[in-house]
Amino acid sequence: MALGLNLIVSTPRIASYMRQILRLAWHVTSLAWFGLAGIVVMLAFPPLSDRDVAVAVGVTALASFVSVMAFTRGKHVAAWVLFLVISVVTLAFALAPR
Repeated sequence: MALGLNLIVSTPRIASYMRQILRLAWHVTSLAWFGLAGIVVMLAFPPLSDRDVAVAVGVTALASFVSVMAFTRGKHVAAWVLFLVISVVTLAFALAPR
């Protein structure tokens, strides 16, 4: 088994689930870095408002929500709820009238 999973888990089903979670963590981390890269690019073109940063964070969290739902089919509840709440709150802030 890859990554020494045979030392941690005893059944192939659990090992398969752990592999999926590891892939999910890899992809969500990649999405977070793309979100950060978007903010850095926006910094190069001032002026940068707090709403612009909120949109970048909200879109990144929304993409993370979609990937968690796709990878786990909704079974990893803590992760998708967290990303959904973050995306809704930040996008509501960004789109709220002032």
